[in-house]
Amino acid sequence: MWGSFALSVCILVALVYLPGSILFRAFRFPRVDSLALAPVVTVVGITLLGIVYPRIGITCTWVSVGAPLVAVGVMGGIAVLFMANRGAKVCPGGKGVDSKAFGKAKANRRPRSLSFDAWCLLAYVAVGVIVSTVFFVGTLDGPDSYVQEYDNLHHLGITRAFVESGNWTSLDDTLYPLPQEANVNPLPAKTFYPKGWNCLAAFPVSVLGVSVALAGNAVNFVLIAVVLPVSMFSFLRVVFYRRRPVIAFGALCPLAFTAFPWAFLIFGPLYPNLLAFAIMPALMGSFVRLLSPGVPRRRRVCEAVVFVLGLAALVLAQPNAVFTLGVVLAPYIVWRAAHLADLFKAGSSAMWRLRATLFGLLAVALIAGVWAFCFSLPMLSAVVWYDWPAFMGVPEAVLGSLTFTFRMGVPQIALAVFVLVGIVFSLRKRRYLWLSFSFLLPCFIYIVDVTQNGMFKHFVAGFWYTDSLRIAAMVAFSAIPLAALGLQTAFVWVRWLARRACRRRGVSAGGVARGLSAGIGVAIAAVFAVAVFLPIGSQENAEPQRGANPQENAAGLRTAFGAVSKSLTEMNSFNHPRVYDLKEEQFVRMVQRFLPYDAMVINFPDDGSAFAYAQNGLNAYYRYVWTYGSDTETKESKVIRRGLNRIAEDEEVRQAVEKIGARYLLLLDKGMSSRDGRWLFSYFNRGDTWSGIETIDDNTPGFTVVAAQDDMRLYRIDGM
Repeated sequence: MWGSFALSVCILVALVYLPGSILFRAFRFPRVDSLALAPVVTVVGITLLGIVYPRIGITCTWVSVGAPLVAVGVMGGIAVLFMANRGAKVCPGGKGVDSKAFGKAKANRRPRSLSFDAWCLLAYVAVGVIVSTVFFVGTLDGPDSYVQEYDNLHHLGITRAFVESGNWTSLDDTLYPLPQEANVNPLPAKTFYPKGWNCLAAFPVSVLGVSVALAGNAVNFVLIAVVLPVSMFSFLRVVFYRRRPVIAFGALCPLAFTAFPWAFLIFGPLYPNLLAFAIMPALMGSFVRLLSPGVPRRRRVCEAVVFVLGLAALVLAQPNAVFTLGVVLAPYIVWRAAHLADLFKAGSSAMWRLRATLFGLLAVALIAGVWAFCFSLPMLSAVVWYDWPAFMGVPEAVLGSLTFTFRMGVPQIALAVFVLVGIVFSLRKRRYLWLSFSFLLPCFIYIVDVTQNGMFKHFVAGFWYTDSLRIAAMVAFSAIPLAALGLQTAFVWVRWLARRACRRRGVSAGGVARGLSAGIGVAIAAVFAVAVFLPIGSQENAEPQRGANPQENAAGLRTAFGAVSKSLTEMNSFNHPRVYDLKEEQFVRMVQRFLPYDAMVINFPDDGSAFAYAQNGLNAYYRYVWTYGSDTETKESKVIRRGLNRIAEDEEVRQAVEKIGARYLLLLDKGMSSRDGRWLFSYFNRGDTWSGIETIDDNTPGFTVVAAQDDMRLYRIDGM
């Protein structure tokens, strides 16, 4: 199966990078930018095709979706090359943020720049692959293992629905994709939900026939090991084009924070957010170039088009990333707005500062106005008013955000030190000061979110469902450039001390300068890697729960990545206690052998059977675990949930079962109490929501045991 996993990874890398990189290179974008921005084309293309195809009667498969993407890239490249050969002007290249990067001097530095870029790109991908292999692939209990959390019911279920139906649309958020299933869907409300991640996961399933869990793991590996590092390299290359050591040291930073991307694999899990955050740095680099001085007009237009396309990709991946992008780039916008004062040549330095302040305040007012407008949009009301209550005090929240403890329970002191050094350096070199504000602003949002309740909290943190995990990821994401800057600053300080020591001993530092610098750089990188990635874990459970105080989970000695490794290992292990364990999955596979084709099976979703559809394709009636009892639930579902145990005597219940066409009942934890059984977290405090199903046993009239093993039962509903 690992061979199928490796092949799926290769297919996804080709899908993500081939169409877009060809297209961008044809428009004369630099090679690195073409590669980093390529996922934008794929995400937009594959998601829009998934929306359009069902409306015109075309089934979504790897051929029907993949072929147009490749064709667009190739044909676009041919068209632009043809125009260029006929003298038409295309977008010029360039990598930096001022006129020197776009001027004639660029041509003289081109070979060296390409060599440096190539080595750095290889370093970023190599570190990404190594770290991802150790802490992601190494924690999987087989390539098709998966985390059994609430959100994964949706992620894996939607992917299976895509493959079964050939309908990859984002406009209909349902786990009942087939026409006969749609008629019995207990929660038939149709909503938009971004499905860029699901479209990517459906692709290797369509090509190779692998399981949806394996395909999902392959997508996540590509995002963490390749897409995020390449995208972050592109951004750092734009911002720090004057400081190559920052770019080089940056290879160690994209995967160094446990709050992002690792927490997205543990909590939720939040795979759509992972996709959106992974492509976001390349868009940030495009935006920085867009507002930079000295950029040719044609290139500025190209960057504007790319940025708009990137915003569409974020919306189709996870819309809250658009607001994350806005928060991180807001200080840069204010900084560039303040420099509009340079347009006025006359006046004293005091007048320049006054104009700069006014332009900066105007930018702040405009940003606040856009924020308030979005907050008031009815279409976002369900998101911004979703409430996660406050759970800690202000001092604890401040310390947690500055030490990157957050909800993981383990501080990352080494990272905090390097980020602090980066902030101090930005105070000295003001051109990088906006990066510090891009970090401090998410810290403020996080502190408000976890310590406050009420209107102000929702206004500040509502675009992320007031979910501290997503906001903590934004804090970590914004700290990556500062960590790289801190590493470079530490390198400069240590090198200065070493050279000074050489001079005191009478040794010529100039004669050994290159070797000395290389040795110091390697040593600092090694110390950083050991201090950050060393996976020391404890025997206690390292997985904190949502809504719990992280200090309650901090017992025992472990490093941050020790906690990550332990959590992912336990959550992916088939032998570790799970809601839908290996024995239950084997029981489901066994009963599927003699169930009639496509037979509808009523189930109790909280006992783990909700995963039976996504993982095994069981035609389960209940495929979600939440929102039952709402106005959107069908009458038949309400009757069955609370009255199925009375089917032998209640005609209304029998008619409801007949209407949905169910003939069987599956119970995986029959007779288990809330203390003894293993349940999804939504099971607790549910009252009598499932009283008509969970009280059924072997003696209940109207049910005949078909298969039994331990506490697992498959009943035939008599007379159906």
